[in-house]
Amino acid sequence: MTSDVIVGLLRGFVAGLALGAVFFLGLWATVQRVNSSRSSGALVAVSFVLRFALVAGGLYLVVRGGSWPLIGSLFGILAARVLVTRLVVNRGERRR
Repeated sequence: MTSDVIVGLLRGFVAGLALGAVFFLGLWATVQRVNSSRSSGALVAVSFVLRFALVAGGLYLVVRGGSWPLIGSLFGILAARVLVTRLVVNRGERRR
């Protein structure tokens, strides 16, 4: 592997980590508000559209750097899913 590939993977990973964290934290915030919302369907729909648009726009910027950053961002998003899930589960256990 050349240094360009490694740098591309790392940049993509960091970008994917940030995008994934925003996506999954936004999902968690939406889930927390669904029961108290007057129109939960609209809340879920608007939240999804905003989260999806943010991630799609971010991935569009990442893919302009080539395929290696895109692959790195995939792994970053998956890592963010694991990290946010652990954060939310641990936070919920401390409340009990």
